[in-house]
Amino acid sequence: MHPILVIGTGFLGSHVVEHLLNAGRYLGTVFDINEPEDESRFGGVSYIQGSIIDATHLANVVKEVNSLVVLHTASPVHGLLRNIYYEVNEMGTRNVIDACRAAEVKKLIYTSSTGVVWTGAEFNGGLGERLVLAAQANATSSSSGVSRRSIHDKKQHGVQIGDNTNLVDYAYAGNVAHAHVRACAKLISHPARVSGQTFFITNGDPRPQWDFARLIWKETTGMAGSCRSRVSLGSSWLCLRSVCFVTGTQWYNIDKARDVLGYEPSVSLEEGVRRTVKWWKQTGSAQHKLRTGQH
Repeated sequence: MHPILVIGTGFLGSHVVEHLLNAGRYLGTVFDINEPEDESRFGGVSYIQGSIIDATHLANVVKEVNSLVVLHTASPVHGLLRNIYYEVNEMGTRNVIDACRAAEVKKLIYTSSTGVVWTGAEFNGGLGERLVLAAQANATSSSSGVSRRSIHDKKQHGVQIGDNTNLVDYAYAGNVAHAHVRACAKLISHPARVSGQTFFITNGDPRPQWDFARLIWKETTGMAGSCRSRVSLGSSWLCLRSVCFVTGTQWYNIDKARDVLGYEPSVSLEEGVRRTVKWWKQTGSAQHKLRTGQH
């Protein structure tokens, strides 16, 4: 059994922990800024509350856990102030690297977001990714980077913007978590093969943006097809970023992950949407209302 430390267990991180446990070869410890709710706890997993911004506490935890691999999946949610993203994604990642060095943890997997390359122009790494790869290049430790496309955690419906020719590559959370398990296994068994490498992780099935939105709509309501109507251009304003998001092409080649990690998406987009909508109806909606104070 290999001891693993997972830093950050939000939407993606919790799936990663679950898949690591299901693999049957890993003992998990979780470090997260929030104390997990009872229904979110996994049996046999140790939970430590703290922030990666607190370098001293983080270093002590990494040293005490003495894990073989550290998986860094911590990331702020969407819509926060810019300085928070810098503190967590850049400074926090630097703290994780320093903590691993001090504790002589030689294997680190860093998870970023394809949001850093969403403009469509060629772009070689965000700040966090460059920190991790630089740390690998200047040490004997092994590190690997994983970038994931937008994960099934949102519903979209309403007015179509654009002609729906732009392809978008979504990913089911379970597939992304499976890629982390594959990266972890390869980093342990064949470190020279994956050290210093970055990988895109998606479902490998790019679709027109609004086709995916309608897939969710159909699964949620049972109604297929599209509804078109005239819209009055009144005083409403659209955010430029939102318009760019729904009209821009965003798909990524995952051949490298398939070749090096042996990753293959096991859950299709259709099945992923079905599972997501089922969870939302059975559990997610009630949890959302409870957290937001809705009745």
